[in-house]
Amino acid sequence: MLKNVLQKFNNILKISNNKDYPLALCDQILVSGSNFFLGIVILRFLGAETFGLFSFLWLLVLLFNSLQLALIINPLLSISPKYTGENKLIYLSSSIILQLILSFIFVIFIYIFLKFLNNYFSDYDVSGLELNIVLLVFFQQNQNFLKRLYFSTSQYLKAFYQTIITIITLYITLTIFIIFNYLNLSNLLFSILIANFIGCIYGFQFSIVNKINFKNLITTSQENWKISKWLTLTSLTQWFGQNLWQINGALYLGPYMFGVYRACFNIANVMSTISQSFDNYIPLQVTKIFKEKGRKFMDIYLKKFTLLTLSISFGLFLSILIFSKYILLITYGINFREFYYILNLVTLTALIASLQSPFIYRMRTIGNTKPIFYSYLITLICSILFSKLIISTWGIFGLVYGVMITQLIITVYMFYNFKISKL
Repeated sequence: MLKNVLQKFNNILKISNNKDYPLALCDQILVSGSNFFLGIVILRFLGAETFGLFSFLWLLVLLFNSLQLALIINPLLSISPKYTGENKLIYLSSSIILQLILSFIFVIFIYIFLKFLNNYFSDYDVSGLELNIVLLVFFQQNQNFLKRLYFSTSQYLKAFYQTIITIITLYITLTIFIIFNYLNLSNLLFSILIANFIGCIYGFQFSIVNKINFKNLITTSQENWKISKWLTLTSLTQWFGQNLWQINGALYLGPYMFGVYRACFNIANVMSTISQSFDNYIPLQVTKIFKEKGRKFMDIYLKKFTLLTLSISFGLFLSILIFSKYILLITYGINFREFYYILNLVTLTALIASLQSPFIYRMRTIGNTKPIFYSYLITLICSILFSKLIISTWGIFGLVYGVMITQLIITVYMFYNFKISKL
């Protein structure tokens, strides 16, 4: 089986005729590994309740990341390969300014939300942390964009260095706070803020920004919007459709049990490492193949990619399923071992979700993103109608099965639309 997986991997690299994917993969492994280890640090030193509060706040960061992906990054990865020379520099410089404008808008929204949270939800009161959270969102957004900018220009090594610098800064800062016994939620957020700030300084490309003018900015905005208008609606419906379950779970279960769920999610999310690394590479290759060879060769490429993704994800799923008790014991300590059944269910959910990427890449490349939006809209309606009732009745099992069914609906709907598009 391993031999077959490696053969599929080699075939994909040969078709794309690019040797940079291993760097993109290593980059995502570092990012995912860093996030995974950060969860361990929080749970070991600050406890499940603080981890639950941190995870609840991080859902908001993920919302803004999702909107950034739809409005800026996905258009960047899909459009920039079509340009060369001066035109490419103009497009990239305009994208930098659009990203800065977007991050300032997000800062305003998050500040308003935090004030609302402080006034109405005592379990998730973040009074005194607002400045750290606002700055964290601003620098995290721009650090993430600048790294994707390197990917879009095939500067994979520079993107990799940016990731290394950001992660080293984070863990040096955390280590200092731990040694002097100053680690708390405020200093944790400060550590993430500083790491992303240093990543921004390293990643900013001053040579590109001098190509900016207002006319180019408007043109780039219009071009991006052709791709992002449905993706933006999709991102909003996806976020609320999937995370409304987690929001209601956090509010009804409280920070501790929500922290337990997110701790299991943190382990299962290791499965997303491979598929997330593809996001830095595969969309560019799919666009190139579609442009140069047409839809038939694109579908062949995506079929090989799907088989590879499924093989790796299923292998990881079986490994976690077999060793779930020991994984929880080694990772978080003996108090978490009893929650192995939650880890198994959350990992199954991650396996189902991993099958969605090929359909998304294909629909985005051919410019037909409406089915993605509709699949998320269906799950949003289900979440609004049932999430509160199911979680308040069945507790953490309501949360786990609700999220799982959401992912299953999305995957089935996307597969159905793929089949009818082939008729």
